[in-house]
Amino acid sequence: MRREETGRVLGAVVGLRVAVRETTDANLRGTLRRLERELASLLGPSVPKRLAAGALGVSVVALDRWIDRGRLPAVTEPGSSRLGVETRSLLPLAEEVELLDRGGVRRERLSRAFDRLGWSDDPDGRYVLRAEVAALPRPNTPRHELRHEFIATTPEERVQLLAQ
Repeated sequence: MRREETGRVLGAVVGLRVAVRETTDANLRGTLRRLERELASLLGPSVPKRLAAGALGVSVVALDRWIDRGRLPAVTEPGSSRLGVETRSLLPLAEEVELLDRGGVRRERLSRAFDRLGWSDDPDGRYVLRAEVAALPRPNTPRHELRHEFIATTPEERVQLLAQ
């Protein structure tokens, strides 16, 4: 998909996410969610940083700072040194930025959006995924918590937990 088309699809998905939040009709909400999933699948596991920065209303340099702080995962494509922004993380963030924009917030929207989502800096810093890994389903637990749990348990305990 060309960059222009990707940008339009990204905007449409964010608009659908906001519409889902604003509607009270359960049937309509289900239809909008299905459309959102179909369009989001067209985006793939990552979005180019320039498009992501535009959707969030920040510069690419500012976006890189948030990525370096570990708040927003980056994705690397095979055979490329360029990083994209993980689609799965970008969409809820762009939705919050859009809602803040509609609410009249003009300054520090991205910082406020991170706060509203409860996303803090990752103590391990930048989080870069390979594209094939970014496409896989993941738990809703931050990776530093998963790592802490892993280190705090023995292999035997992990096997017992898995068996349960």
